[in-house]
Amino acid sequence: MSEKARIVTLTLNPAIDISSEAETVRHTHKIRTKGEAMEPGGGGINVSRVLDKLGADVTALFLGGGPTGRVLDELLKRAGIARRMIEIAEDSRISLTVLETSTGNEFRFVPEGPEVTKAEADAVLDAATSMDCDYFVASGSLPRGMAEDFYAQLGARVTAERPYLLAEVAYAVKHEFARTLGDLFIRRIPLAFETADHGASAARHLAPMVARSLGKDASALIAEYEGEILRMFAIT
Repeated sequence: MSEKARIVTLTLNPAIDISSEAETVRHTHKIRTKGEAMEPGGGGINVSRVLDKLGADVTALFLGGGPTGRVLDELLKRAGIARRMIEIAEDSRISLTVLETSTGNEFRFVPEGPEVTKAEADAVLDAATSMDCDYFVASGSLPRGMAEDFYAQLGARVTAERPYLLAEVAYAVKHEFARTLGDLFIRRIPLAFETADHGASAARHLAPMVARSLGKDASALIAEYEGEILRMFAIT
């Protein structure tokens, strides 16, 4: 293992995140905006961006399709982040956030994104198991067409192909993941964990570390360390 841990992140439904400001948002009217910014986004990509800022050796693995997929790839290139795009037939999504400066309200428009075929999903599993890394982080919502237990399939496949990762695999788990753990865990933990106890159960059966968004105001990190379950909450 190298001195600097090699980290691979996976984003299944990434987006080009466009943000801007407007004094007032009104229906029907044409809204003039300013301060536009365009950034690569999605669970794993956001993890990659943070890790890159911290100096980590990180590579972003993501699905991308059409002209927007190429733009997403270019945005990651501009950011200096190592990346590998798995091409899909349908276009990658674009999300829009508008801050209404007169009220401080934020309006978020998030499309559902492309539909992924079985062959494209299989390509993700193949790519994930071919990446050389010490840590593998899968984060974000599932795209349409992908099996609800895909994350469970991914975890089983990654650890089976590389047993040395078994103790080090970490998932950044959002509510979508908790809903779709699949048959591998359905008898052991609830399909949706809303409490810290459920998160602790997930930490025991899935990975040493489980992260969960609690909405715009907080995040929770539940980890197992030396046999004990640690719960840490960040209030934003």
